Amino acid sequence: MKSSAVFVMFLSACDTVWSSTILAPRVVLGTVGNSVKVHCNYSDGSFMDNAKYWCKGGVYELCTVVVKTTGPTARKRFSISESKHARVFSVTLSSLRHQDEGKYWCVISKRLRNIYAPVYLRVISSTDISPTSLPLDMLITRPQEGSNAHSDVWSILRWILFFIMLTCPLAVCLWKSSARHYCVTLCSRLCVWSVPYLQQTPQTG
Repeated sequence: MKSSAVFVMFLSACDTVWSSTILAPRVVLGTVGNSVKVHCNYSDGSFMDNAKYWCKGGVYELCTVVVKTTGPTARKRFSISESKHARVFSVTLSSLRHQDEGKYWCVISKRLRNIYAPVYLRVISSTDISPTSLPLDMLITRPQEGSNAHSDVWSILRWILFFIMLTCPLAVCLWKSSARHYCVTLCSRLCVWSVPYLQQTPQTG
């Protein structure tokens, strides 16, 4: 019964992770010296009062916050604004440079787990623009549906490790007296289950 309850909790947690999304452009194209504006839309009205921010980095967990709605809304060439009625926050980057190119993230701060969506900013010279210089899908900004799924592997792994830490003490109590199963504790908290050890007893004449 306890294992069933844990399984239900796991499914509920996963459902929460996948239920909310941010719709943001997959790719944004800008030219050197000009400005670019990125719109990040959120569907859940309960997030209207949450902090929103824009960060840069190839991996979300390691990204650097560039500008935030709860702090100064302008920083160097970046600025952020929000329309709560429209449920959208927008980031503007002026005087684009080639070094501004890279992966950014639209983020909504949330208890336990933030909500975020990746946006890739490509910066080119104005002379590089031509009908054949870029693939069509790079010129069109499309909403990325279900953007929470970007780090699905890491998210699920964290939940699995969390529930392993919760169930490990219970598992030790259940199996410590069994001669056919054993549990090896790693780092004092994580347990790895081994394949049952089948010990053959010699036949006595």
